[in-house]
Amino acid sequence: MKHRELICKLVTSSGLSINEVASKIGSSPKSIYKWMNGSSLPNCKHLLALLDMAYECEKSTFLQK
Repeated sequence: MKHRELICKLVTSSGLSINEVASKIGSSPKSIYKWMNGSSLPNCKHLLALLDMAYECEKSTFLQK
């Protein structure tokens, strides 16, 4: 899986808008679009924040079942 595919999956699986994801991880919507189309990469801080956000979404979905 390419980095842009992983980022797209993390963002879309969150169920949040690009603006909400950006706000939640402390980035800008423009940066997230760049990550998603592969024209740039997130720094470690933002990548970890995306992973944490995805984990929280998965955990809350699991706990609802």
